[in-house]
Amino acid sequence: MFLLYAGNLLAQHKVVNIHVSSETGSPKKLLSVNIGPDKSVYGYQDCGIDQIRTHDYYGPCDYWSYTRNALDYNSQTIHPSFNPRSAASYQWSDSDNKIDSIINFGFTPFFRLGISWPNNSSVPLFPPIDPSLNTFSGFASICLHTVKHYTDGWDNGRFYNIPYWEIWNEPDLGQKFWLGTHATPFNFFRMYSDVADSIKTFNAQLKVGGPGIAYGSMFFSKKQYREAFMEYCSANSLPLDFYSWHLYDVKNPYALKAYGDTIRNLLDQNGFFNTESIITEIHPDLKGEEYNDTPKGAAWLVSAFITSNFAEIDNFFWYRGTLLGALVHPDINDAPDLKWNGLAYKAYKNFIKSAQTLVQHDGDEYVETDFTSDVNSFLTLAGMRVNLR
Repeated sequence: MFLLYAGNLLAQHKVVNIHVSSETGSPKKLLSVNIGPDKSVYGYQDCGIDQIRTHDYYGPCDYWSYTRNALDYNSQTIHPSFNPRSAASYQWSDSDNKIDSIINFGFTPFFRLGISWPNNSSVPLFPPIDPSLNTFSGFASICLHTVKHYTDGWDNGRFYNIPYWEIWNEPDLGQKFWLGTHATPFNFFRMYSDVADSIKTFNAQLKVGGPGIAYGSMFFSKKQYREAFMEYCSANSLPLDFYSWHLYDVKNPYALKAYGDTIRNLLDQNGFFNTESIITEIHPDLKGEEYNDTPKGAAWLVSAFITSNFAEIDNFFWYRGTLLGALVHPDINDAPDLKWNGLAYKAYKNFIKSAQTLVQHDGDEYVETDFTSDVNSFLTLAGMRVNLR
């Protein structure tokens, strides 16, 4: 029998009943992260990281960085003279180094097609629309040739297995990722359509999705990139293998179930019953140090692992593996050096390695409605090896 728990109750004693004869399914992997491994290869391996999202490398894996003169900053469009089908239009080296590192150390890239957080003035925040303003075929072709470069060897490329391709990031956070005259929700829908169709036409087995909406939209004040986006994809028979969203600033980890169930319901209402629901950025609070490299942060993260096993969530990506709420320090003499949150990852890695199946239990205590305040809770996850029965 294997037990994972996180709690902060005032009571001296807590009774948990484990029902070993009542199986509830397999534990979810949930061991993904944003960026890295950089100088923390052994730390990542010790944490059990499997997928690394290529967001916020601030250049590498950003389309404007690995293309040559693709953008006309004056008109805020793809440059009329740019040829996305020509190998001469690309400079892959920085992005290759990141992807090669991910693959060579045993991880799988989760490729975000778009731009990182604009940490300098050269980052183009405007939608990469064609100069005709009618389509996004130029950007779609950039994305297609990115896929070809990394999965089909195009332009001295690679033949890697990269299943997931996320189209853009936080278009609802307009001042950072979707700014200017052409930055409308409908233009995002059209861009998604052009990119998704181009990738699926090339290889229908690859998974496409988006839009990685910011947490502000999860307060249900902005529906353009939730309900309207799903409705547009459904009405136009667009592929949506996964819907991605972000979750920040929630002190109660049980919020994952409430928000995850909400997204699942919206997807089902639009006929996307098999579409995965993936949180591509998650952190309780990046504004301070309360949850960064502290026992409290580790308890929150373990609670998030536990809650996600009972929520309509298929995976989540911690923000991030290095820097800003990091899981690890740089390796020391080729040995891992985990932070508190990295220890939470390792604990969950060891749990799913040991527990082949989850079993029913009772005794949890949690608050279901107050998500932004600190709460006392007690959450457990019980599992067992099948061959122990």
